[in-house]
Amino acid sequence: MELYELFKSLGYSCDEYNDIRNSFGVLNVSDEYLFNQVKIIYNFLVGYGFEIQDIKKMALMYPAILSLSLEKINEGISFLSSIGHKKDDIIYMIKKAPMLLGFSVSKLQDRIDYLVLFGHKKSDVLM
Repeated sequence: MELYELFKSLGYSCDEYNDIRNSFGVLNVSDEYLFNQVKIIYNFLVGYGFEIQDIKKMALMYPAILSLSLEKINEGISFLSSIGHKKDDIIYMIKKAPMLLGFSVSKLQDRIDYLVLFGHKKSDVLM
């Protein structure tokens, strides 16, 4: 199976495939690497509780999610969990802002601290 066929089997149109393939986050990765990454990322996120159509929307919003390592994704999810968010809340947040997974834990913490400094409740910052 080729990369385009994989995307097509996941419900992407030709234009959506081209938009993702030509985006900054995945432009310089090989077809073989992206093919493997897409399967790995989809399997992991579906296993965590995401729906396939949600992953597609996330990839269209933030194509680089498809080139992140599992360690990076797991690190982001673990951080969100460690600051008190439940699994359903984490899924909701990532669906709305998949780029959260692209930030380092220290960058996420800095952004939370910044918002708290200006009067936001820590519990409301990422919701």
